[in-house]
Amino acid sequence: MLSFGLERQQEITIIYRKLYEDYALDRIEVETYNEMINSYEKEIKELKRQLININNEEKTKEKRKRDLEEFINRVTDYGVVEILTEEILHDLVDKIIIKEDRNIVIYFKNVGIINM
Repeated sequence: MLSFGLERQQEITIIYRKLYEDYALDRIEVETYNEMINSYEKEIKELKRQLININNEEKTKEKRKRDLEEFINRVTDYGVVEILTEEILHDLVDKIIIKEDRNIVIYFKNVGIINM
């Protein structure tokens, strides 16, 4: 989608030039020119919005990936843990919630809840 969006923007730029040329040479009427330009402007705005969303999603995925890699490195540093120390708890766990039904939810730093 990203490459399509950029290619389409370039195509519309070329269309703008040709439309203006046709308008300037009286090959099309003012109303037709305005309708077409407005239509392409709407399309450009939508493409830009979509490209921003795609870019934001990519940034979010990259951040999640980095966070997960950092968490895995932290866990790996401890090796096999037989006793959960305060140091390990503070290093790996963000918060622990005990619900009314006595279920425990553990939020790990950088990665959130891990279903086990």
